Amino acid sequence: MQKRQQKRDRERLEEARRPFEELNEQYVGFSETTGGIELMIGGKKQEKAAKVITIPTDRTYQQGFRAEKREEPEADSEYMSRQAENALKKLRAIIEYLKQYTKANRKEIDRLLWDKLPDSLSEVQKKNKIHNLLTSMKNKNLIEKDSDNQQKSNWVLK
Repeated sequence: MQKRQQKRDRERLEEARRPFEELNEQYVGFSETTGGIELMIGGKKQEKAAKVITIPTDRTYQQGFRAEKREEPEADSEYMSRQAENALKKLRAIIEYLKQYTKANRKEIDRLLWDKLPDSLSEVQKKNKIHNLLTSMKNKNLIEKDSDNQQKSNWVLK
């Protein structure tokens, strides 16, 4: 994800650094002293105005920023669906384990989920992730603790 963001940001930076004349071909040869008005008599013949309205031909209008914006939601939705699927796998693993063994302490759940978590997370982040999963499952009344004693309690299905 970060590499894609860095590439997109580099492309935007290159686009922002381009001179104005390169971005809009219609302004190539634009004379600042005369305000872009051709002062030569008989220089270029003006084309007859077309009776049909056409889309502007400059690149910024055709490519615009809309094309970039359309790509981002697809990438975001793909990322979000992938994250949701990973979370569901972890939740299913916990529920299947509890169905099979009826109870599990925190160490057993850590061993179960440790390999399913990304390697990019530190140990503390992995423990927090597992804690958050267990807490959300408890808040949704899927699981509960079998004892009030924090050190000796086990997680069980409700």
